[in-house]
Amino acid sequence: MKKIFIFFLFVLLLSSCQSFNNLSFSENEELPYWVSNPRVRSGRIAYINEGSGASEEEARLNALENSLLEMGDDLGLDAYALYFRELGTSGEIRELDGRITNTYTRSYASGRYSCYVMIDISADLFDSMQSPETRREEEVEQSITELLEEARNYYMQNRDVDALNSTLNALLLSLENNIETQGHSANEILELSTYYLEPLEIRYKQEKGSIDGEITLRRKRGLLYPLVYYADLKGTYAIRNNDKRISYETIEFNTAESGRYYFHNTNNYILQNGDLTISLGFDRSVLDRISEIAEPGLLDEFEALLESKTASFSYMETRGALRDVDILISEYDIHGAIMESVNALEAFNAELEDSGYLIRAEEGIGDDDDEILASYKANGGSKPTLIIIRVGVADVVEKGDEEFLVYVESTVNGYDTATGGQLFSNDYQEATAGASTYDEAVAEACTLCGSILASASMIFF
Repeated sequence: MKKIFIFFLFVLLLSSCQSFNNLSFSENEELPYWVSNPRVRSGRIAYINEGSGASEEEARLNALENSLLEMGDDLGLDAYALYFRELGTSGEIRELDGRITNTYTRSYASGRYSCYVMIDISADLFDSMQSPETRREEEVEQSITELLEEARNYYMQNRDVDALNSTLNALLLSLENNIETQGHSANEILELSTYYLEPLEIRYKQEKGSIDGEITLRRKRGLLYPLVYYADLKGTYAIRNNDKRISYETIEFNTAESGRYYFHNTNNYILQNGDLTISLGFDRSVLDRISEIAEPGLLDEFEALLESKTASFSYMETRGALRDVDILISEYDIHGAIMESVNALEAFNAELEDSGYLIRAEEGIGDDDDEILASYKANGGSKPTLIIIRVGVADVVEKGDEEFLVYVESTVNGYDTATGGQLFSNDYQEATAGASTYDEAVAEACTLCGSILASASMIFF
């Protein structure tokens, strides 16, 4: 029925100083106050149990038996076999400094009786007799109780992710110690964890498609869908490394007391066209450990629900500098004439596309930078900055009947389109070889040059 542990220094005094109250009532009488609201002295433990029978004595003995069975579970020994005769005859358990302090008997029209007894024992003697296994189980039960209470407090403070983490830690304790106590079993704690997880929704308010924006977590329950405070979240996005391989960058953040987090990207290697994936921040090791020891399938629905809370948001990131820049590429043969082929241009754009950049170069028309700039403006070009890249064949070496070595030069110049003033100038020279014909060697050299130029330019994008 009920037991009460009192280990505090302060005293909750008994309402009466008498050591034994034997009361008998009819079925119409209410239960005495001590049955539901007992007062127990400091350093004592009280067991309150009910028994029923065809006589008052049978009901009383059954109540004593139920109390000793419960006491035995708590001690980890057979308290019934040890103490029933002594308690039934003398009303005492001398080894535990225990005694019956209250009884109450109720009769029914059917001729049956029910009896409530309260047994008071020493907490210190109880501890000295308790088995290590039982003591460990009680410590685990207490830890689970504290974690679940912590979770409830977090939930009341709109700290749902913290509440969820507390229940998962309680779930792990329950599974590791095979706890089946009501309210502490794995299934019950998992149900509570699901209750905290189910209404959570990640929201992301972006700035005109940019990856930058405000991230919030809301509890979609009730009328107002309140913000969740101090929520740990993780954001993941793709980047292109210096070696051109794609990897994933993860940042961890917290919504803090405002319930909001403003994400501002500072990584120059981020793909310009991609997704920002945001998920709840959990200690994955706890879930992994739970999965290891739980019955197969126990976490399936919870894991699926957790996965559904991950949200991906697409963006098309055009950085400030690129909003104001156009790029033109012109290609020239060994005689300085514009070539019909656009191998460098195609390679340049392919490299940018593979790296996730949105900006693209176009073909420049003109024999020199002045003509290209004039042609750009005449055709409606209006960006404040124009980058002109000129790729030309500088030298050709015929190494045999079927082998050509072609050298190409390139220049990269930036101009203020309003004034025509030069903003910067860079010279590059690259070479390639191994082609069996002149045209193939030129195409290969220009293609390589375009790729190198694109890679070198990404730092500015």
